[in-house]
Amino acid sequence: MMAKKIRLIFFGLGLAFFCYLISDFGIKNIYLNIQKTGWWLGPVIATWGIGYFFNTLTWRAILGKEAGEVGFWKLYGINLSSFALNYVTPFINLGGEPYRAMSIQEVTGLHRAISSTILFRMVHTLGHFFFCLGAVIVAGILGSFPGKTRLALLVIGLVLLLLIVFIFSAHKKGVLEVFLGVLSKITPLKFLASRLDKWETSLLMIDRYIRELYNQRRRVFYRALSYEVCSRLVESLEFFFILNSVGYRITVLDAFYISAGSSMIMNAFFFIPFEMGTREGSLYLLMGTMSFPAGIGVYVGLVSRIREFFWIISGLGIVQLSGRRVASAKSLVMADLENHD
Repeated sequence: MMAKKIRLIFFGLGLAFFCYLISDFGIKNIYLNIQKTGWWLGPVIATWGIGYFFNTLTWRAILGKEAGEVGFWKLYGINLSSFALNYVTPFINLGGEPYRAMSIQEVTGLHRAISSTILFRMVHTLGHFFFCLGAVIVAGILGSFPGKTRLALLVIGLVLLLLIVFIFSAHKKGVLEVFLGVLSKITPLKFLASRLDKWETSLLMIDRYIRELYNQRRRVFYRALSYEVCSRLVESLEFFFILNSVGYRITVLDAFYISAGSSMIMNAFFFIPFEMGTREGSLYLLMGTMSFPAGIGVYVGLVSRIREFFWIISGLGIVQLSGRRVASAKSLVMADLENHD
């Protein structure tokens, strides 16, 4: 009963934010952009469906044998719903992570569900950094940019390298044990460390699962990481299709550059809810660096939002349907018990 209520809360909040986005964007704008893009909208939407497929492969690899008990397509649905809930959660974009853990805890146990959720987020972030670093290197080698832009690319590349090293260290040493140790050494935060003492056993068990992936299942770790990079590569093709739909011939490498560049700019302004303005603004700037009319970036951003709306409503629909299935299954079990009585 509690799980059903939580699912309904997730669904209600998500639907409210989705309706706000639709209202803010405007039904007329959505219609005009779909009409202008035409059949190209199909491949644009499909790129992210394939991207979510690779994300699910990542999560399945992390879960190991327990993934078989859940089933791949159920994991796919949970994964899609989690990303949809992340998007409609203002500011921190983490609303889907509790849902991800909650949806599998009956099969895996609470500690394993939480650790797999944390690990997925860590590998997902690491894959993003590798993708962006690759785009920076390719842009630096093949792009004809002025000296200041090349210097900026060098600085961004170094920052990404430092972040990659940091996350690798977190996989190797764990994150929660280090976090507790830091809290206990900072005087103003010692009270927080003492409050977490009662959860220490559980936190250390979750941390053990986190360390295990990199230290004892390294092949699985790198396979999961490769899935995440593949996901980013496929998803970036949406820009290839969008720009081709309006007559701009770009290469796949151009699409990688646009995807990585816009993503880094949007992440720098993560505190702006729903990426309002940052997506269109980032694409506006990037189009200018590629000798395209800067204004085309606004159109690209609008079409990208339509793709996003499609997957958000799909993910929220799965949240609602999964709640109904649980309720239906419970009612069937109760009816069966009553018949046997």
